[in-house]
Amino acid sequence: MTCTRRDVLYTIGIATATAALHTACGGDDGGDTGVPTGTATMCGTNICFSLAANPELQAVGGIVFFSLAGKKIFVQKTDTGFLALSAICTHAGCTVAFNGSDQFNCPCHGSQFNAATGAVIFGPAVAPLPSFATSVNGDEVTITLA
Repeated sequence: MTCTRRDVLYTIGIATATAALHTACGGDDGGDTGVPTGTATMCGTNICFSLAANPELQAVGGIVFFSLAGKKIFVQKTDTGFLALSAICTHAGCTVAFNGSDQFNCPCHGSQFNAATGAVIFGPAVAPLPSFATSVNGDEVTITLA
């Protein structure tokens, strides 16, 4: 079979359009989360990390991003412990980014979430970012995924 120049250009155009739609309409944007990536490991079905390996989490207000076992999670040091929130927008599944002060923003459709609670501030998302239980044992922090 012989392909014409027109066939090749048409195929490239369709592939490019498909990739653009995937990113804009539900695919993970793969963009910057706006915070440092932390160091963690899997401990069974959970995520574990040490505070020594993640100095950003040693002071209240510190935040890091973890991506392990198919989970993308923001962890924040609060005055009462740690808050672990999913980094996946509940509207279309894109990775949200921290705005540097008080919210997570979805680059795909503009949803905004409260960084302290995961609650929706502005849609189209209607469900909050899911949270995960955390526990601390000395320097070790465990995020329970299930």
